Amino acid sequence: MNKYTNKILDVINKFDFELDKPIQLHNNDIIKKIMKIIDTYDNFIYNSTYDIKKIKKLHDKKYPLVYKAYKKTEKNPMSFLEFIQNQHEINWDSIDINIDDEDRSELNKILYNNSFVSLDIQHHAETVDLDYIRILTDEFELFVYSPEGNENIKSDINEIIKIIKIMIDISKEFECKNKKPHIIMFLGKQKKYLDNNIDIFTCEHVNSGSTYLENYVSLWRYEEHKKVLIHELVHYYNIDFFHTDPYYYTIDKMLEKHFTVTGVNRPNEIYTESLTVIIYLCYYSNLLNDDINKLFLTEVKFMIFQMAKIINYYNGNSYDQLFTINYKQKTSVLSYYILKTFIIYNIELFTEYIIKNGLQCKNNKIEIFSELLEDVIIKMKDNKNMKNLCDSYLDIIKKNKDDIFIFKTMRMTCQ
Repeated sequence: MNKYTNKILDVINKFDFELDKPIQLHNNDIIKKIMKIIDTYDNFIYNSTYDIKKIKKLHDKKYPLVYKAYKKTEKNPMSFLEFIQNQHEINWDSIDINIDDEDRSELNKILYNNSFVSLDIQHHAETVDLDYIRILTDEFELFVYSPEGNENIKSDINEIIKIIKIMIDISKEFECKNKKPHIIMFLGKQKKYLDNNIDIFTCEHVNSGSTYLENYVSLWRYEEHKKVLIHELVHYYNIDFFHTDPYYYTIDKMLEKHFTVTGVNRPNEIYTESLTVIIYLCYYSNLLNDDINKLFLTEVKFMIFQMAKIINYYNGNSYDQLFTINYKQKTSVLSYYILKTFIIYNIELFTEYIIKNGLQCKNNKIEIFSELLEDVIIKMKDNKNMKNLCDSYLDIIKKNKDDIFIFKTMRMTCQ
């Protein structure tokens, strides 16, 4: 357990909290099925050899290379802000900027072809020496870039491969689409923080990974990289649904009845992140040899703390305002933090849905999931246990005057 988790636990455990009824996850059929897969990787060691190659930093400037690109573009009619909003459409080959090192080619896919990646991530990757690991097997292709000096890099690689193999087995066990994943990871030091000076939530505050279906998975923070890897592989194996699905509109329309969103919200992320939490809890319980019920309760408390933080950000004063806030966002805050929490709080209903409908949420199963989600939303509007804890956390947050990690972090899990 790292120092950040301990800081989180110190705050969220200030209040007693009980679920609506006792829960025994180790008796849950879906949990047992996932745990059985994970248990096969007890004491897993990746024995194949691999090289750790050194890559030198690109520059020492105080600004990322995209600024140099902006300056080199003659008679640019755009402001720099407009330019960076469109930087992922830049033809970098037409500008004399050296980013073409072959060993950086996979990293460049993350940095310069992905609209979710913010400038601070780009700048960090350009200005540090890197350890580069490439592992190509019949099962997966893995490219890892880590800032030089990570003493745990080999154990990190071992756990990353363990998670990849677990997700391969889960996709097979539940008869999901099986294909070789191509995974690119930059284990950068940037963390997801809430900035009180912002007017709208963006990828800078929320996102750590993305998936191009049928192509590759990318991650760009060390923070929560194991959980994020699971999340992105849920996308990659088409376990969740996508906005092109003809039934997608049913869940979109349902949410419009209960919440106001200005900007972007992807309802498929509710399913993806909820399933990710379940798999991650099973993985973490096995890793620590700890009680999954205890870990589950801790995660639920942290999720409620994060909801309280979002209410406070929107100048709300109570749990009830979760349902009246205008969610101004360029990424799916409502899905990631609020609706995921509602589903996980009702984990038995969610796993019953999976038992009846299968792990893959496709076509008319989206409509069934939408009905479940609406029932849960209505139920949570009057849930006294969640309301009382959320309001208690909100009181702590409003009284806090310190600019410290626990009150700024936008992590989605605390462990």
